[in-house]
Amino acid sequence: MSKACIAGFSLGGMIARRFAQDVPSMTRALIILHSPHKRSAEAQAAILARVEQAREMGPAATVDAALERWFTDAYRTANPAMMDTVRGWVLANRTGIYDTIYRVLADGIDEIVLPEPPLSCPALVITGDEDFGNGPEMTHAIAAEIDGAEALVLRGLRHMALAENPGAINLPIRRFLDDLAKEPE
Repeated sequence: MSKACIAGFSLGGMIARRFAQDVPSMTRALIILHSPHKRSAEAQAAILARVEQAREMGPAATVDAALERWFTDAYRTANPAMMDTVRGWVLANRTGIYDTIYRVLADGIDEIVLPEPPLSCPALVITGDEDFGNGPEMTHAIAAEIDGAEALVLRGLRHMALAENPGAINLPIRRFLDDLAKEPE
């Protein structure tokens, strides 16, 4: 049976961790980008407030604040077309569905934190030092729960680092995958 290297960004990082918990026999390695872990009471209250705002008013109610959290100020100013593209992606979500998916980011953490048995596979966990929702402390906490994990915090980047500076993400991923290819399964 072949094993896969599972990669996920944000909510996708939660899904990747859940996959590794459910089918470790099929998981060769994990790449987890900008994904949440347990939040402080204040941070949990803030995300639940955004979920409620999205439930009441739809995706448009949260999109501008999200763009500020996701991209650095300089990048937002220099790249209005990208902001329009990402805004369009968020606004394309249907009201009535969007908040239910958003709620998974808030309420789905408990089932993947402190997995039992613990995850044990090579893993690369990345975030930006300015990712205010899924920051360095979360990346280190995720990595600490996976035997064989490496945490990487990128300077000067926020949640959408992959869009803002693809090389900052792609180069360490490539190095990780190249090193993984040298190891026997």
